[in-house]
Amino acid sequence: MLNIAVEETKLSGATHPFIVKFINTLPINYQQIVLPRISTFYLSTAPVITEILADLLTNDLPSEIQSVEFEGIFAVTAFNAVLVYNEHRYSELGLGIKKNSIELIWKMLLSQGINAEHPAAYPRTGIAKQLAFIGFLKDLLNEEFEDFEARLLKVTGFSSIYDYPLTFINLIVTKERAISENNLLIVVPKDHVYYDIFHQIDVVTWLQTSNNNRVYLEDMTVKPFIKLADDSLYLSGISNFGLITEKVFNFYLFKQNLLPQSLRISRFSDLQGLWGRYIEKYLIFNLLKSMEKKGVRVIPSEDLNLPDATMIINERDVFLFEIKSSSLNKNVTIEKSVEQFKDFIDTNFVTDKKGIPQLNRMIRILCDTDGSHCNLNGQLKKLRIFPILVYAENHLNKYGVNEYAIQNAPKLDIDITEKFQKVAPVTMIHYDFFIENLRVLKGRRNILKENIEAYHHQISRLKKKYKKTNSTRDYFNTLISFDDFCAIRGSLLYSENHKTILDEMKNVFAFDKHANKLSGIN
Repeated sequence: MLNIAVEETKLSGATHPFIVKFINTLPINYQQIVLPRISTFYLSTAPVITEILADLLTNDLPSEIQSVEFEGIFAVTAFNAVLVYNEHRYSELGLGIKKNSIELIWKMLLSQGINAEHPAAYPRTGIAKQLAFIGFLKDLLNEEFEDFEARLLKVTGFSSIYDYPLTFINLIVTKERAISENNLLIVVPKDHVYYDIFHQIDVVTWLQTSNNNRVYLEDMTVKPFIKLADDSLYLSGISNFGLITEKVFNFYLFKQNLLPQSLRISRFSDLQGLWGRYIEKYLIFNLLKSMEKKGVRVIPSEDLNLPDATMIINERDVFLFEIKSSSLNKNVTIEKSVEQFKDFIDTNFVTDKKGIPQLNRMIRILCDTDGSHCNLNGQLKKLRIFPILVYAENHLNKYGVNEYAIQNAPKLDIDITEKFQKVAPVTMIHYDFFIENLRVLKGRRNILKENIEAYHHQISRLKKKYKKTNSTRDYFNTLISFDDFCAIRGSLLYSENHKTILDEMKNVFAFDKHANKLSGIN
């Protein structure tokens, strides 16, 4: 219950009533001593509460669940436990003490948890992405799809492959209903129709009755149901549903040997290749292609040394898209390793072969061919170039990633950039941006350019402010991601409801009649 309350507090920005009740249950004298030291009523974060749950499930517990009054010494003990775990996870970060740096910011942000998914992300885009992935598998497998689905249904107990996304959407609806009724305890009893299915799809964390076994934070991150001694399942939170229904679901298909042999997926690296093919060649490219109209054209590229797609607007604004599906190893966040995080960024976005260097190569080709490569003959001085890295890894939305990539990637020679009217700094954009804002991007062709220019102008302005103040807060603000900037700025972006997002995705990917039944979910 506390974990869900913490999730809701992060989502709404307002302290959930359960947290207020929890704090008010503390003895008055204890509140007077402790609470003045707490700057907000956020109390903690979901990873901290989940870590406490993992340790509780690992330790020896009574064979029968006992009723405990939520007052007095129990409340104090629970509150102390939260403070101790907070200190353990976030101790000695050095903010405000050590010299400001991107690495210091990342050290703080990597402590936030294994998954960096925003709690609002799955309810808005999750169902659309799952339906798109099913469509991808249908196109890829063709006649083999029916056999694949039959094997999946036999293992899981579902009646249709669409039951999988529907199950998690129903959980969202159930949670929202519980929140509205001020009830945070969501229980699945043994006789519930989905009780066995939740076990089959591997989203249940079991109470460990032996010290030989241990429940880890990473287990509970991808297995949100806790099975206690009464055999009922208790939902611990929803903030990781996107991770579970995308990457974990793909791994489940691999682990259960459900993918057809014709795909030749025998190693985890093969599975990553399949995921990359879906994200890069199917999902994002088709979203970009759907923006084509008079004055807007999208050009694909099969050359591994060049960006994945180019979008040209009004024959002047050239957007170069390099799409990356690479995923961060969970050990990076478990160990909170800044160095491993930097290595991931360097390998995928900064080295002399991938990411920004690929975008630079395309700009050089445009320069060397006088624009003929994209049928822009002789117009170089009129062209405004916008290099873009589209990524699927949630952790890359952290503050400072875009700035780090710009600082450390190879630079274009000035004699090349001067051939164009403008070459904008590289902009890193999470792939959800194109799903969330598809209708607006299609309707207002200049809105992407306007926000990219506004973003880099804001960063430049904030850097000047930081030079004057040298404050940690101002430094932090200079490192904001493009997606967070757009969400805060507004300007029509991130304003659509989940129904509009789903309808736009349906128009692009032509979800079949079975999938369309899910479009009516409110």
